[in-house]
Amino acid sequence: MTALLVPVTGNVLDVVLRNITFEVAVAGSVSSNYQRLSTPAAIAAAKEVWARIERVLKQAARDGWDAVREEVKAVGEFLDARAAELLNEAAELRDVLIQKLREAMQGMHDFVLGSIRTRVKIGEDTYVLGSIDLESKLVYSGSIEASITALCKFVASGESVVTGKYTLLTPAPNA
Repeated sequence: MTALLVPVTGNVLDVVLRNITFEVAVAGSVSSNYQRLSTPAAIAAAKEVWARIERVLKQAARDGWDAVREEVKAVGEFLDARAAELLNEAAELRDVLIQKLREAMQGMHDFVLGSIRTRVKIGEDTYVLGSIDLESKLVYSGSIEASITALCKFVASGESVVTGKYTLLTPAPNA
């Protein structure tokens, strides 16, 4: 098996993060992002913590995991401090942030899988992707710090194992 390093720019992470929004609930409706965060303080805390998470992820993508290792701990401590201020909404704050981290990881995986070539040319022949086998290792954790760590490591130099089976594209018969 050949392992190819696919270089990506910071733009990939920006696109993924842009799709993760924190919408403020409108009077009379409940935003799915804040279904349990009903106070302005809880919403503000979620946005503050998420802004720090985004900064750490962008730095990890740019500089690698080792550059952000200590900052991940600082984000965890910042989250703990903000959660302690919220008392009753602390668990809900963590739930919202875990969901956002899950969305970010899924967005990164979707990007990686979307970069697989469906057609390849070898010499004069064109091959098309007929099927793939995807190997995923899922590790579940309720720890936000562990989730941030996993996502930082993935954006810094993550890896997905995909085996593709290509078949020769046969030219259409002449009519």
